[in-house]
Amino acid sequence: RERLSRLERSGAISQLSSMIAHELKQPIGSILNYVSGLQDYWRKTGVHDETSCMALDRTREEAERICSIVDRVRAYAKHKDEPMRRVNLTEAAERAVKTFSGNWNDCVSLRKHLERDVFVLGHSLELELSALNLLKNAAYAVHSCDQPWVSIRTERKGGKAVLEVADNGPKLDDEAFSKLKQISDSVKVDGLGLGLAIVRDIADRHGAELVFKRGGDRGLTVQFIMDLGEGDEIARNSDIVANTLR
Repeated sequence: RERLSRLERSGAISQLSSMIAHELKQPIGSILNYVSGLQDYWRKTGVHDETSCMALDRTREEAERICSIVDRVRAYAKHKDEPMRRVNLTEAAERAVKTFSGNWNDCVSLRKHLERDVFVLGHSLELELSALNLLKNAAYAVHSCDQPWVSIRTERKGGKAVLEVADNGPKLDDEAFSKLKQISDSVKVDGLGLGLAIVRDIADRHGAELVFKRGGDRGLTVQFIMDLGEGDEIARNSDIVANTLR
């Protein structure tokens, strides 16, 4: 019954996500139109300053990012499988770090170890969302710790591409650790489990393995492991055989 309940909740969330994505298109388009209008007005009148221009540019960037996410959700709802292309995993991780640093990194030390040009076959935006969700989960885990830190790493290891996020949060007990592998479940008191559900779904579509490791005394390490993308080949989702998620 508990398993069926989780599956039912996952289905309801999927339907709501499609509805929200559909309804968001118009207001996001309006935001972009207002931003463009204000930028044109400032250029014509000269009434602006460097700080306000930077804020407006960031507003446009974030609105366009929302549009990209909404388009991906709408594609899922229409069952459109876009081809996977050779993309730079490290660049996707860098974009996730930029977003995380601007919104979540006020009191958490962020450590970066990003190997240059780690190429994989996949969707750049989805890989960025995976990295961002893992960073946010790690930041939540350490928010009450002394000297909290979160690290992100990309590297080639054993012929694979690895995206790794680690933290020094409290050690998870067996029950909380097992929840990390459940559909639409969360170790947070007020969480829906959507962050990890998104990461698991993206890992599945990319034929990737999602590995959770507990530290000795504290902390958690999450690894997103997938094949390296060699050459300029393009593969469709149906050509990727998903690994069993552990």
